[in-house]
Amino acid sequence: MKSFEYAIPDSIEKSMEYLKSKGAKLKAGGIDLLDLMKEELIHPARLVNIRDLDDLKYMDQDDNGSLRIGPAVTLNTLANSELLRGPYRALAQAAGSVASHQIRNAATLAGNICQRPRCWYFRSNEFHCSRKSGDTCFALDGENQYHAIFGNSDGCAIVHPSGTAVALMALNASVIISGDEEDKEVAIGDFFVDPATDITRENILKDNQLIIAVVIPAEMQDFVSYYHKQKEKQSYDW
Repeated sequence: MKSFEYAIPDSIEKSMEYLKSKGAKLKAGGIDLLDLMKEELIHPARLVNIRDLDDLKYMDQDDNGSLRIGPAVTLNTLANSELLRGPYRALAQAAGSVASHQIRNAATLAGNICQRPRCWYFRSNEFHCSRKSGDTCFALDGENQYHAIFGNSDGCAIVHPSGTAVALMALNASVIISGDEEDKEVAIGDFFVDPATDITRENILKDNQLIIAVVIPAEMQDFVSYYHKQKEKQSYDW
């Protein structure tokens, strides 16, 4: 692992200032980020730690009934939240299905939806695959028993590893992104990027941008939701 600067901002504004530095990366729970650094897939020049910013750790309902969740809320907080009972139950169940109790205590909602693929070819620095600007998706003709069986005709057979993203899609959620310009709200379906659009990335978030809220619209209060994950193991299963 290469050396890097470590910045601890005391506000969202300071976080945005630190992110303007070339090679800066956000860190909250850091579960996926540290894996990518250990695997030598990324070499950030600066880590901006937003884990302890209270302005990013909240969960409440607006006057219009929509539910707003801060990006730094941990998965265990979501899994045990009274606010996520009833119509929002799928999100609590999805958060509670992730990895182990210890990881859920550190992992955050934004980190979960922004994590990178767990494809072993992508994660290995021995394979310069198409998602790393190479010419080949090694999974298409290689070890692919856990890869996509639909939508894999565009040169990459990854499966997105986020369980909370599935629940948020079902709940018609959106994300609010802060950056150089005005904050913008983006539907969760438009937040993600498929291989046909850009094979090297999974979402539209730029290095100098920050998710400041995940919003579930008020009309979802009239629905019932449920999340079930089929898996081989009970933890650490992507």
